[in-house]
Amino acid sequence: MSRAYCRVTDMFTQRYQNIKAEKSDISILDKSLLQFEIPRKDLAIQCADGSENMPKVTEFKSAFDRLAIVGIIKGNIDDEENWERINIISGVKYNKKTDSMHVEIGSMMVEYLIELTKKFTSFNPWIAMKFQNSKYTFRFYEFCCQWRSRGDFELSVEELKHRFQLDEYIDEKGKKHPEKYKTIKDFKERVLIPAYEELKELYKSGDCDVYFEYEDINKSNTRGKPTVIGFKFQIISHKPIKPKEPIPLQPSLFSDANNRLIEIRNILQYYFSNSQDKKWPERAVNELGKLTMKDSRILLKAELLIQDTIHDYKKGKVKNVAATIRGGFKKILDINVDLKNKI
Repeated sequence: MSRAYCRVTDMFTQRYQNIKAEKSDISILDKSLLQFEIPRKDLAIQCADGSENMPKVTEFKSAFDRLAIVGIIKGNIDDEENWERINIISGVKYNKKTDSMHVEIGSMMVEYLIELTKKFTSFNPWIAMKFQNSKYTFRFYEFCCQWRSRGDFELSVEELKHRFQLDEYIDEKGKKHPEKYKTIKDFKERVLIPAYEELKELYKSGDCDVYFEYEDINKSNTRGKPTVIGFKFQIISHKPIKPKEPIPLQPSLFSDANNRLIEIRNILQYYFSNSQDKKWPERAVNELGKLTMKDSRILLKAELLIQDTIHDYKKGKVKNVAATIRGGFKKILDINVDLKNKI
């Protein structure tokens, strides 16, 4: 479901930026902002060996079915004035012939996504699709990206449970759901800690650009030890790189760019197989993927850099392909993920 949401928001952002570049007056009812065709292959997971783990058709359908039920909460539910619940998608339809999902979103979701593009640092779908250990990792990653520029944020246990639909609630079909993880210990072990550990592990290995540290927010009691009522999160983030005169990646070219990034990673892994830093290609491609979403021209620069280096190596002009490519990424592409920069 997280990858489905990630794909929808990514396609929306690209289309919105393209329309905005052409005209200043954008209607939230513009058909191109409401309807999307998402192939099943777009939700595939790239394995460490470069192979694709394609979701089954039943998994593909289930992801969007769950996405249609889940809503985004804005504000505190106890606030009598400033609160709203937004359905992420209003409808889906699977097309067996094209093996794709037709997705429609509502005007309220369009307004929400436009607000995100204006106020918050967008997340990187190339990274977000790596989350596999916890279904809550994606949401915490989204929180970190949302408040990245501020550096920290606070959320109560009550609000987190409500956002994740872990509190007692009645769904749209009238079914009553009991509260989950009633103790703080259970909530931490099932929700907070798995997401924290996965984000931190990916950050340390260079596979993610942000993670968080957290501390309890306690409420004093007259008897016994304090009660945990929330958490304060400190965001740890790599400094973002902003390319000049960006040309956003066209939505129709997303799959092509993804395949090109995979090919680059495979080539780099071959030439870095004897390097002391064998994980450098994965981290470098993560950064390249982020920059490609903002400026599609950088992908071609990377390909030409690698091709020229390999060509010079075969001609005897370059002795160390790995070192030359690493230096080129740093100097030409401004991508510096050397081992010394890892935590």
